[in-house]
Amino acid sequence: MQNSAQECELNLNVRYLLWQAQGQKVHGTWGDRLQAWSELLATWLVCSSGRAKQILYGRERLNQGDLTTLQKNLTMDDDRFMAFQNTRLCQVEGCSIWQENIVFLLTTLQHGRYQELAEYLKIDRATLSKWKSKITKARSSHKEKLRIFFGISPEIDLEQYPLFLSIEPFSIAEKKQHLKDKIDALDEEVCTQLFPALEKLLS
Repeated sequence: MQNSAQECELNLNVRYLLWQAQGQKVHGTWGDRLQAWSELLATWLVCSSGRAKQILYGRERLNQGDLTTLQKNLTMDDDRFMAFQNTRLCQVEGCSIWQENIVFLLTTLQHGRYQELAEYLKIDRATLSKWKSKITKARSSHKEKLRIFFGISPEIDLEQYPLFLSIEPFSIAEKKQHLKDKIDALDEEVCTQLFPALEKLLS
């Protein structure tokens, strides 16, 4: 029987495998990334993309059949499959969480804000480009300023937590934009039905 901590690590490991398979980049909007990952996971698990999405959100558990199917379809040897079930893969496989988080954050950055970030950190834009291309690695001394600039919660340690595996926005500004995008995508009938509830919620 899996406990909640194990389920959380499994969920993180699934996202790590998807991140590796999808070229390790953010795909357009957050909704695009979630859609791409849920479709790929559905292929791996031979299930619907809807169920795959629920698994990614942590609302549904991977059962033993899912794990067996995943091992088979990804041709994981027994050692990696054991690690997948019991450890955090991105750590045991030598992935630099700090560096990948920096690359991820820079990838989500709007082009016009590059100069703003460079000035805030008191570095040049070329340094940011080197971080993004992994030519050089950001110093830990930049961690607090990066957290503030990107609106990241103080509870998240960028050297320890794999933010690059996120499927949902992490900053207030992005959360607002994400909600706006969802509202803009509603068709007229659904918008009319949801309007009273949304109006009440936002009042």
